Amino acid sequence: MKGNESSAGTLLIAIVDDDASMRNSTRRLIRSFGLRVEAFASGREFLDSGCLTETACLILDLRMPGMDGLGLQCLLASAQPPDSHHFCHRARE
Repeated sequence: MKGNESSAGTLLIAIVDDDASMRNSTRRLIRSFGLRVEAFASGREFLDSGCLTETACLILDLRMPGMDGLGLQCLLASAQPPDSHHFCHRARE
């Protein structure tokens, strides 16, 4: 099994966004491509989920209460090898 693959062999894409409608629509879009996806309402919820080690791509909202997307990225970057995750950011006005 490779680094970011689950036992089923499918990569996990994780979405972290406090906006429920954006989080759910993004999750549905990614699933429509046949990809495995999980969604979380906060950085803390993602960290507590146990999905970190199987996450290949992390889509983060930049503006969230508490730990924002950049805060989560910095936390993960300081604890993981630099190439262990791929990040996508989203910010709304």
